[in-house]
Amino acid sequence: MSLTILYEGDKKMNKKSKYFIALFLTSLTLFFYQLFVNRLFAVLLSNQYSYLVISFAILGLGIGGILVYYLSHKGRFNLNFFSIAYIVTYIGTITLIFLAPYLGSPIWYIILGMIPFIFGGGIISYLFKVQPNTYKIYFTDLIGGITGLVSAMLLMNYLGTIPAIVISFILVTVIPVVLNYNKINLSLTIIIALTLILGFGSFVSLYKNNFNSFLTTPYAHYEEEGEYKFTSWDAFARTDAVWTAEDPDEMVIGLNGRSFSRMIKFNGNLEEIQYLKNQIGYLPFEIGNPEKIAIVGSGGGAEILYSFLAGIDDITAIEINAGTIEASRKLAEFSGDIYNDPRVTTVIADGRSFIRNSNEKYDQIYLALVMTNIGDNVANTLSENFIYTQEALSDYFSKLKPGGNVSFLFHSSTDLLKMLTTSISYFEDNGIARKEIPDHFVLLSHKNSAMNPILLVKPESFSREELRNIEDLVIRRGFRPLHLPGITEEKSLNLYRAGEISISDMVQSFPANIAPISDDKPFFYNVQKSLPKSLLVLVLGTLFVLIVTFLIPIISKNTNSSKIKFSTNFLIFTFLGMAFMFIEITLIQKMSVFLEHPTTSFVTIITTLLLGAGTANFVQSRKEFFTDYKPVIYLVLLGMLDIFIINQVIYWEGITFLAYKIALVSLLLLPLGFLMGIPFPMVLKKLRERKGQDWVPYFWGINGIASVLGSGVAMIVSLSYGFNISYITGIILYLSIALLIRRLDFTKN
Repeated sequence: MSLTILYEGDKKMNKKSKYFIALFLTSLTLFFYQLFVNRLFAVLLSNQYSYLVISFAILGLGIGGILVYYLSHKGRFNLNFFSIAYIVTYIGTITLIFLAPYLGSPIWYIILGMIPFIFGGGIISYLFKVQPNTYKIYFTDLIGGITGLVSAMLLMNYLGTIPAIVISFILVTVIPVVLNYNKINLSLTIIIALTLILGFGSFVSLYKNNFNSFLTTPYAHYEEEGEYKFTSWDAFARTDAVWTAEDPDEMVIGLNGRSFSRMIKFNGNLEEIQYLKNQIGYLPFEIGNPEKIAIVGSGGGAEILYSFLAGIDDITAIEINAGTIEASRKLAEFSGDIYNDPRVTTVIADGRSFIRNSNEKYDQIYLALVMTNIGDNVANTLSENFIYTQEALSDYFSKLKPGGNVSFLFHSSTDLLKMLTTSISYFEDNGIARKEIPDHFVLLSHKNSAMNPILLVKPESFSREELRNIEDLVIRRGFRPLHLPGITEEKSLNLYRAGEISISDMVQSFPANIAPISDDKPFFYNVQKSLPKSLLVLVLGTLFVLIVTFLIPIISKNTNSSKIKFSTNFLIFTFLGMAFMFIEITLIQKMSVFLEHPTTSFVTIITTLLLGAGTANFVQSRKEFFTDYKPVIYLVLLGMLDIFIINQVIYWEGITFLAYKIALVSLLLLPLGFLMGIPFPMVLKKLRERKGQDWVPYFWGINGIASVLGSGVAMIVSLSYGFNISYITGIILYLSIALLIRRLDFTKN
């Protein structure tokens, strides 16, 4: 009886309003889905595979648009089927990824991950086709995306990733009944939604306790017999604390199943951890007798214990991952609750950002094996890259007391040499004489291993007395000095001092990439001299899909080129997708240090650009102020001005409050986002005016495919030439778009 009343009452509802609500929900849940599968693939796959899989999966959005175009052309498109398929594949895909054992090949995850994108993209592209007000529909799409991004991040950070996923299941069930209100859809929605709501805790427990793909993946490097003592999973990373009977006095703290740090059992008695003094990571804590120290990447707390052993009473422990700190505090009986020790000031932040904003001066700044391995998506900045640049070294030096040093513990000799060439380049740029530069370094290692070498750097030369004391300490502890100026000199540094080789010679002679890095090219852990294969596969694969989608309409002679100017429109929508990604990715990367955390940069930049674009479409939907190529020209001019200002702003030290920084960045980029939001719906509108509305899903899909291509090409350009060139490439693409739009005849209908 009640269902019948509801059904009859729905007949009075505005069909257009239902479409707008459905579009909002689809955009919102697709953003949810993208973030969730990002997090899932980050813990199941290696970094390069994770990025590759999610990028290819997002191609599903574009494929969905192309599919809707061809199904509609043949009269076979069924919106109700797509909406129900979206529910089933959304919930089914995530459930299968959780509960099934590791599937053995990234290809299976590409296929699985792509399916919901196809149906979701199909729904959105169809709604763009049937709604005549292109600006209003695009505004709704953008607002849905913003809401999805912000709410997903908040839910993941405050409730956890798995509860956020179950909540998204509830939201996605509403879409079919909004799009096509009938008894079957209403019943389906009520049954699924009530099941999820009433069994919310059970579903959370199901996914949490049966994450079989994670337990069986070869990329999560925990011991098989390990016991999980702690797990948290937020928008930044999954954090686990794992204990094994083999080493009962330590726990492994892992981020996304790798990037490990150690939590050492500590009951407050220093006598029981004296053995730590025999570890190479302890050496810097005795060099120079520091009284005040900052530890960047304090992790499980081993370096804090080193500080206690060295008698240091003023310790600032800076850790970017809140889950690691939470693990130590929850396991206080094991860890000794060291992060709450009165000698320790605990900071959850990006290490470089905190130190740069700090008014404190330190005897030593210590960076130990800082690498989180969370680069699952190019949109998510690997902030650790920025802590090893020339500009970072300058920030550290500015916060040292007289005689202080910056100490690094590395994974390998490759990392050591890369930081060494970066430091040499810094001193060269600051006018230090070549023959004096090697006097600023001390290099230490194990006697019979190249693993975990140490580099100490000072803004001034090490004194003879310091070097003798270091030599005595290192030999007494059983380690090997690689470079002590005037005592034991490393061969390449000796040749460099004599003028026989340069930095370029060092870089060329070494098999891995040890070229100096800067904030413009901060890829410290990219040690390949060639481009990463995953990027090449992504770009070539996406380009192939794009070419195929271009040729099929031509071969089928279905372009109506005289009416819609097919080739010109194809280029416009391709360049729009690519250009947006060039700008977005570059801005997220460049702002990550200024905004103090990669997650903050990600959310701020995307939200600001989408909000600016949404505002433009809201204005245009009321009165169309822009109808030609001119706003794209304004975009090009403003974009060039913005990158100049941004390159100054990111080094400002006068603003210390994060809220003020976010406000400044938002004010700076909102006008840019406003102009970036105009060309896409404007050209779609003109396409519709030329009786080409049937082509709207097709070109919507082309734009989606080109966005994936743009993300890959943007990373290749950034790796090869730097972020500034990547950004300028995006601006050049927008200039090309302006010229292409000018070619279109805006006067004919």
